[in-house]
Amino acid sequence: MKNAYSQDLLTDFLNSEEHKLQEEIEMVNDKVGPSEWTIQKILGFSKALNVTKSSTLGQFEQINN
Repeated sequence: MKNAYSQDLLTDFLNSEEHKLQEEIEMVNDKVGPSEWTIQKILGFSKALNVTKSSTLGQFEQINN
């Protein structure tokens, strides 16, 4: 069975989507600083980075997985 939608229902849907999109844009613009994802990636890298002193090479960096 086909769904029947009125023009008013479709107009309300479009207006609500536009309003939601505008709210999303405002939330992105208000955000200051790095995202949580960026912070977690930086912390993960700092945990994996190992700087070691060697008598032969001096200091060398090693990334452990």
